[in-house]
Amino acid sequence: MTDIQTPDQDGFWQNFKKERRKEPIRFFTMLIALASFLISSSALVGTAIGLRFVYLQFINVREQIAGLHESLDLQSYSAINSQVSEIDKVFIDQPGLRPYFYENQAWPKKAATRSKITSVAERKLDLFDFWFMSARHMDRKQYDMVSWKNYFISSFRNSRVLCDVLHAELDQYQDELRAIAGKSGCANITPRNLKVLDQLDSYFPTRTSFAPDNSGP
Repeated sequence: MTDIQTPDQDGFWQNFKKERRKEPIRFFTMLIALASFLISSSALVGTAIGLRFVYLQFINVREQIAGLHESLDLQSYSAINSQVSEIDKVFIDQPGLRPYFYENQAWPKKAATRSKITSVAERKLDLFDFWFMSARHMDRKQYDMVSWKNYFISSFRNSRVLCDVLHAELDQYQDELRAIAGKSGCANITPRNLKVLDQLDSYFPTRTSFAPDNSGP
């Protein structure tokens, strides 16, 4: 009578046991290799996911930094324009002071008027100084640097009192301001570091220049 074989007699698990008994070292070596492969595959998948996460985080941080820089840039420029408007209001409220800053008028004899002129000049010089300090950190390609350069040049060339106040308080201002004042015609005003004279082009487009002008203070 023929023996009836059960479904699993020569099935997978029977073969599995036979191979394990036949070559145990090879069997366990294969198991270890398989386990290593599975672990390595899991590590690679985890690494890929991790790198993707790091990349997305980097993109997010970069966008946040760009947004912050743009915001600070706009705030600096707005602060400069606000100070310009405040100075303009002074000439609206006291139109008698305007000729000393736009028509190269000489100093008046009255001490009270001279004090007012000095205060306005200091305020304007502080604005210029603040502009150069802010411009170091601004994206200057977004703004009209030619107009700003013309504004500085005309301010010094049309106001001997502005040059005089700067000369009297020279040590209180940055080299960039001293350099542009000297190039604009203010006599005896130079920066501490003469290299700054050549570095002014980094603030303004190279196509602009300080044209010779003998009408300055």
